[in-house]
This record gives sequence, C-alpha cells and structure tokens, in this order.
Amino acid sequence: MKSLINGKQNLRVYNVGSKYNMNVFKMINKISKIINKNNIKIKILNSSKNEILSQKLNYNKISKELKWKQKTNLENGLKKTLSWYKSNINFFKDY
Repeated sequence: MKSLINGKQNLRVYNVGSKYNMNVFKMINKISKIINKNNIKIKILNSSKNEILSQKLNYNKISKELKWKQKTNLENGLKKTLSWYKSNINFFKDY
C-alpha cells in the first residue's frame, strides 16, 4: 500500500461501489450503528442550495478492466473497514 501511495507511476483510479444510491446521512447512521454511537448529531457546515443529496458511483471501469464484482454488502464492508482502521491506526500518520 505504501509503495502505491509513494510511487505515483502507473497508478489507475477506480470507483468501487454498488448499484444503490447512498446519501451522507444514511452512511453516517449505518456507521454509528456499527460503532454503537447512536446519539451522533449531524451538523452540516457548508450547506448549499446546490448540494448533492445522494450519489451513486459508476464502477463500470473497474468491472470492465479488472473483472471486479461486489462480493461484500455495505454493512459487512463497513465493519471490515472500521476493523482495519482500528488495527492500523498509525498507518497514515506520516502522510
């Protein structure tokens, strides 16, 4: 991972997502349930009339080029991601 971050040659950017739309509020609620912090108050600091309410990533490129398919649902993926961050809390401290 660090070699990918430091060596910028031949890097490709891919969106990884699912066929479902997700807004920030729903994502925060899912994460707060996983970490047992159900009393999180959401505060929007940069509200705009033109704010994007929800977003769906186009993952056609990664599917076509790497034959990628979603194998994990969002809840399990979030659990795995949060677990990784807890185990690797110092991974990005130098960046």
